[in-house]
Amino acid sequence: MGGALIGSEAVADSVRALNPIAPPGVFIADPEVRQMPDGRIYVYGSRDAPGQTWCSHSYNVLSSSDLVTWHLEQTSFAFKGTGDQVPHSDQVLYAPDCIAHDGKYYLFYCLAGNEKEDEGVAVGDSPYGPFRDGTAIKGIRGIDPSVFIDNGGQAYLF
Repeated sequence: MGGALIGSEAVADSVRALNPIAPPGVFIADPEVRQMPDGRIYVYGSRDAPGQTWCSHSYNVLSSSDLVTWHLEQTSFAFKGTGDQVPHSDQVLYAPDCIAHDGKYYLFYCLAGNEKEDEGVAVGDSPYGPFRDGTAIKGIRGIDPSVFIDNGGQAYLF
């Protein structure tokens, strides 16, 4: 039987029947799935928080090496509280994406309620983060970013 790891505790599948990879009480929407250079599968997504709809002030990252046992990292990136990397804003975050490039990991995030720029990027040394130096991408508006790097190294944001 598989399970999710929270710290060193495994959570059995029978407890998570409605969401087979996230631990009980963890709700992740708008997932983006990536296999990173370390071979693990990572799921980046919005963290639905109590009192909010489809968003929160931080992201969780799930990962697995076997698609059976999952690890949850709860402090990868935030706009408020633990892991806050953008002290000038407390906006809520929508769906993220993350991509590896030249030994760094780039987390693309989306903000609620910003009328000029609502997409941003932060960088980390690990696919779990912490992601730092969150910066708005000038002139970019939208939700649910998706990033692609072609064989020539050119990055595209959709």
